[in-house]
Amino acid sequence: MDGRVTIIGMGESAGDLSATACRALAEANLIIAAPRFQASLAKQIGNTATLMAWPRPYGDVFNVIEQAKNQTIVICATGDPMWFGAGSGIVERFGLGRCAIIPHVSGFQMAAARMGWALDECETVTIHGRPPESILPYIYRRGRILLLAEDHA
Repeated sequence: MDGRVTIIGMGESAGDLSATACRALAEANLIIAAPRFQASLAKQIGNTATLMAWPRPYGDVFNVIEQAKNQTIVICATGDPMWFGAGSGIVERFGLGRCAIIPHVSGFQMAAARMGWALDECETVTIHGRPPESILPYIYRRGRILLLAEDHA
């Protein structure tokens, strides 16, 4: 499994991960996760993996993966890593042959469920790493916007 990159979609904590995701975490040498997931991951994994925060800027994650090419890497991303997530860029850069994706319920799905909104009637937009004014085309009368932003935004 050396050099493999598994991208796990996270729910609200590590406690609601699938058995497949838990196995990937247990086998990892390096785990990259946002600080909001690190405490629950540390309790869950119980191994000797190095746990590190997402590098900033985001693009530096590619350098981390390249430098750890002989390790088994797990990247924890919010929800579905292929929907406005880190997964698409990582798969594009390193190829699906090296990457595995384990999706979870997306942040958009969680937000829509909490508000009782039909997801297909919402605009799903991200300003994570983008200028805030990029939301402007999605603002219209009686529109419903689910907006993905960075932590604490």
